[in-house]
Amino acid sequence: MEDSENKWIEDKLLNSIALAKRVFSAIDELKSFLEERLEVEKRVGQLSFMMKTLLRFITTSAKKSLYLRPVDRILEEVQGILKHALDIACKFNLKSVICRFFNTPKTTDFQTVFRNLDDSIGNMKWLLIVYDPINNGAFGGIVVFLPPFCNNNPIFLLVWSCIGTVQMGRRLSDRIDAIDSLGSLAQDNNLYKKYIVAEGGLPPLLKILKVSTSLYAQLEAANALCILTNDPEIMKNIVIVIVRLLKDAPIEVQIQAANLVARMAEENAAIECDSAEGNVIWPLVALLSSETSADEPEKRELKINCAEALWTLAARSVSNCRTITNTKALLCLANLVEKESGKLRYYCLMTIMEIATVAESDIHFRQAVFKTNSPSAKAVVDQLLRVIKESNDPIQQIPAIRSIGSLARIFPSRETAGVIGPLVSLLHNRHLTVATEAAIALQKFLCPENYLHIEHWKSVIECISFPALMRLIGDGNKMQRHRWALLICCLFCACQQLQGYYSLSNYSVDYQKDKDYPSPEHSHEPNFILCPVKC
Repeated sequence: MEDSENKWIEDKLLNSIALAKRVFSAIDELKSFLEERLEVEKRVGQLSFMMKTLLRFITTSAKKSLYLRPVDRILEEVQGILKHALDIACKFNLKSVICRFFNTPKTTDFQTVFRNLDDSIGNMKWLLIVYDPINNGAFGGIVVFLPPFCNNNPIFLLVWSCIGTVQMGRRLSDRIDAIDSLGSLAQDNNLYKKYIVAEGGLPPLLKILKVSTSLYAQLEAANALCILTNDPEIMKNIVIVIVRLLKDAPIEVQIQAANLVARMAEENAAIECDSAEGNVIWPLVALLSSETSADEPEKRELKINCAEALWTLAARSVSNCRTITNTKALLCLANLVEKESGKLRYYCLMTIMEIATVAESDIHFRQAVFKTNSPSAKAVVDQLLRVIKESNDPIQQIPAIRSIGSLARIFPSRETAGVIGPLVSLLHNRHLTVATEAAIALQKFLCPENYLHIEHWKSVIECISFPALMRLIGDGNKMQRHRWALLICCLFCACQQLQGYYSLSNYSVDYQKDKDYPSPEHSHEPNFILCPVKC
């Protein structure tokens, strides 16, 4: 591809040189405007000489890879200017007296030609500095003047300089800095992002990603490519490189690589990691499973980034959740929830929550992963219940509660009381969101779709305090009160069905209209409040 691009530019330069020769010949035939003719000849001759010099620089360059997009852009403009000069010259040389009378150019036409040719000479002078072999590629750090082409749009010079340095830079440090600059430009401004892609910024980044021997350069290239494109093939190449970095790179590079995985998964939900060479989940789980001591803060930071990456990969992806569970990651996550705290524990809980959410909606996945006799499933449930019972941090309690709710269908009747009791106790939690999540989780145990819902009803009724529960109706926002009201309604209905097992002689249900709730025609759920009434 690089050879064909070089050939394309060489042909374009040869065509431009031939066009300049035609302009020179046409101007030389003029019988009037002698002074203007000499000025045009001088400028066209200088421009032709510069194009020949540039052609020699490109064809004899020792570099195998040249960034030639600026040459292509500027030659387009030069050719347009030369064609305009040729048109002016041809108008002067018309043989017909009538045609000359109607098409005679003015002196101002020459002024426009002079100005345009001067701009072209300025652009070519800039190209000669950039591609002069003596400078070894001025993109590699030499400060160059602003070519006239970029006067109205300096963004071109900035983008060209960065891309040119990536492809032609003399020092590795210059190239890494240029890659970082491209990523920053694309992240800060969508217009820059479009220009970088349009001006050929992806191929040199992809080349560094694939063939560079510098792990830091590969990481920076992967980072920039993630910002610039969502192309599936490029994403696949990035994942393959990240897998290698996670396995072999120094710990500071591994930290950045794991962070990049998290960002990729967050920005591109379609990323899946189930291929053999691009399975980034396995090294993430391996790093999470490694031993960490208190005096190794870098390893702890690496684990935090790995856990966050697993969470973002698991979110809304059945394929990734299946891959995570195939790596025996559940036991690792359970151990980390037990032993760790803070962000690391939170990200592990969020990963478990995403896996549980998939299990709730996918019966085959649920039956395969959360078997009754599975040690990893038991370890996860035990740690979730421990967080629910012992933690005072709502940020950690909420994903644990949601996970238990999503797994409501896996619990046999003999374990019902041990699971439902902690949830019922949270109904009176002073943090209203925690109480609401507990109510939502309990509804999943009590819904008719749960084949053990009768057994769960019995456990809830044994544990619950109805007077305290109904006092919740007066707390919280409208949605929270509505959730609690629905739960209480379910429980009263259960009591009526289970009169032989449990009797509620002191309370009954009084359905009333509540002005705080939307009217029936605007809601698919019933509108009511519940009041304790002596029977």
